[in-house]
Amino acid sequence: MKRIVTIGGGTGQFALLTGLKTIPDLDITAVVTMADSGGSSGVLRTERGALPPGDVLRCLLALSTASDDVIGLFQYRLAAGGGVGGHTLGNLMLTGSAEQQQSFLEGISTIAKVLAVRGRVLPVTTSCVELCARLTDGTVLRGEHEIDQPNGHGRSRIAEVWLEPEATALAEVLEAVRQADAVIVGPGDLYTSIIPNVLVRGVTDALHAVCGPLVFVVNAMTKHGETDGFGVVEFVRTFERYAGRTVDTVVCNTRRPAPDVLTKYEREGAMFIAPSITEASETSPTSSAWGTRDVVAFPLLSDGPLIRHDPIKLAHVIRALL
Repeated sequence: MKRIVTIGGGTGQFALLTGLKTIPDLDITAVVTMADSGGSSGVLRTERGALPPGDVLRCLLALSTASDDVIGLFQYRLAAGGGVGGHTLGNLMLTGSAEQQQSFLEGISTIAKVLAVRGRVLPVTTSCVELCARLTDGTVLRGEHEIDQPNGHGRSRIAEVWLEPEATALAEVLEAVRQADAVIVGPGDLYTSIIPNVLVRGVTDALHAVCGPLVFVVNAMTKHGETDGFGVVEFVRTFERYAGRTVDTVVCNTRRPAPDVLTKYEREGAMFIAPSITEASETSPTSSAWGTRDVVAFPLLSDGPLIRHDPIKLAHVIRALL
């Protein structure tokens, strides 16, 4: 068995884990950000003092081997209105399980059994933290939801991010990272899903001690307000600045989205990230070198109206690196 640790949050980590669970010789641990403060998770944080369940739940569902009916039940969002309006049943069940067990970790373990999860899902910390950002114009934003949803198209770039208060990573997370045959970072929102994990005390030291390669999966698109104008190089170097080390392998997509789909995203300020470091054929990954980093480029996008990494393609590219 190869021990794989993924680091991130949001839909990017969901896609990666959905693919990785189909490969039988992988022992998977998903490390998840605890900085989420928007939507249902944000309400549960504010009203109940709960740790944000949303990203953890996504990872549990991605690794679930339960029936589609069970997974669909956990994903069901209650209609707006009333005390529980707008929440997914899964978020409520995970929060309730944590309250019943008086432990977020035990709550996750219980839901993992119900969903027949293949692998482990660990919050990077069980401390309550808030993600903060300083923009290049000096503006300070507090809360992941404030950083994630810019108002208008004229917001300054992000200069730096940090957590308040400082937090320490779970011992289980640090041990999993140190012993991993590979650590996979991304895809996902750079400043709000990926970097918050390495801001937690202990994670950067563990990344320096990891047994296998540190792999960074570059997003297919930029995100307005976070990574405007970023290319492959900017994504990688920004992560490395916070991680305190160079990544070993960079994985990037070469497939351009369909014109009509791309136009829809461009209206929202997102731009396609061209694989400017290397080119790839349509049938197999192409590897090259960028400094000390290996670069693997491959057509990774799935078909459909949303620009997403294809879970199976991405998972098999990752497996081929081991």
